[in-house]
Amino acid sequence: MTMPSLLEQTRIDAEVTAPARTSTTASVLVTIAGLVGIAVLACVASGWVFGLSVIVFTTGSMAPSMPTGTAAIVQHVDASRVMVGDVVTVPRPGGALPVTHRVESVGLVADDASARSLVLKGDANDTADREPYVVRAAERVLVAVPGGAAALSVLRTPAAIGITAGLVAMVFVWSFWPPERRPFESHKSSDPSSGSPSMTAP
Repeated sequence: MTMPSLLEQTRIDAEVTAPARTSTTASVLVTIAGLVGIAVLACVASGWVFGLSVIVFTTGSMAPSMPTGTAAIVQHVDASRVMVGDVVTVPRPGGALPVTHRVESVGLVADDASARSLVLKGDANDTADREPYVVRAAERVLVAVPGGAAALSVLRTPAAIGITAGLVAMVFVWSFWPPERRPFESHKSSDPSSGSPSMTAP
């Protein structure tokens, strides 16, 4: 039995430590992919449980804090929970699109205890909307991200969804794919006395 040369020992050490590095990388990638999956599921679950959804501002009536192109997370709430200062989305009477403005005042409705009469005004407008909005529920803005509509439109495209799903799938497949048998494994043996690989003479 002969001792391996310095070059052979260096190669052996590199090949022995490679699986550990690969295992660590795989664990990190699996963890990241898992966190992404959990985040997506959490968003879906929270939207269903807490009545959350996303809206996009198509006009500048709420500028400068919420200009055109702002994306906002809104929560479906009863009209009785709406307060002055809230930014809410409510149906526009006779209009195809709803209106999202700030609440100027909240009034009771005589013949409907669950309804409220809301006077709304856009931050960029000089005067309040012409007529109050009588509603039983509204979408209240929780978080608004100016410019978020552009990113949201990209993420919603089939291409972006497909790429994201493909990357996550590739990470999982790569992480659990059985590693190839290393060539030197068939020529090395373990030396019980030293606890390190040793090379046998041909």
